[in-house]
Amino acid sequence: MYRFAETQGWYDHHAPIWRTLFPLVTARTKSPRALEIGSWEGRSAVLLLTELCGSDGTLACINHFNFLRTPAARAEFETIQHNLRETGAGDRARTIINYSVPGLMQLLREEIALGEHKKGEAGLDFVYINDSTEADDALLNGELVWRLARKGAVVVFENYRWDKDTVESRHHPRRGIDAFMQLHRDEFERISGGDEGQYQLVLQKTSEMRIGFLVAGSREQQIEYGINVARGSYNAQVEGM
Repeated sequence: MYRFAETQGWYDHHAPIWRTLFPLVTARTKSPRALEIGSWEGRSAVLLLTELCGSDGTLACINHFNFLRTPAARAEFETIQHNLRETGAGDRARTIINYSVPGLMQLLREEIALGEHKKGEAGLDFVYINDSTEADDALLNGELVWRLARKGAVVVFENYRWDKDTVESRHHPRRGIDAFMQLHRDEFERISGGDEGQYQLVLQKTSEMRIGFLVAGSREQQIEYGINVARGSYNAQVEGM
């Protein structure tokens, strides 16, 4: 039996909307790779694992859980682990205990390595960002997620219509999300988030995946990205690496 607190059911009204998004992913792949940034009890994680990922897909969850330093943090961590196991697919879910940025950097390193050895398998198909409400955090999370997202991936930003601060404030996530969309304005289709009643913003990526970091051991072999290395002494140093 799942362990969901009755007072923590705020996510439930999003579930029907998410179910309309899943076909955008499953039409492209039968083994979706999903990521959740900012996990709690696991309501959304359970939905992703049972209804999106199917029998072959995988899910990664990032949350610091206060690094398990307190009894309360350890109890929160055990709750989501229990709920993931209850799906019967717990072996296809992993939890990264970290803040969002170092957690995403870990995934970037892993995906670069995967792309080296299994071209075409790197990248994510569905990402849910439910992290800090600071504008700069929202922008940075979006940027790192965009590097990991495959073409056609669905990215959901939580708190786009957050009502605890003004949208112009640097403490409101919408300011960072809007900056992200301006930077990548030709790289996505906006699925929802334009109406006042839509608390979440949903984008579908239309550009190719572009991790943007040199693959270890090679200046040439990269994933959908090109970097011009400066000539001269720096270039000589790179050649000698």
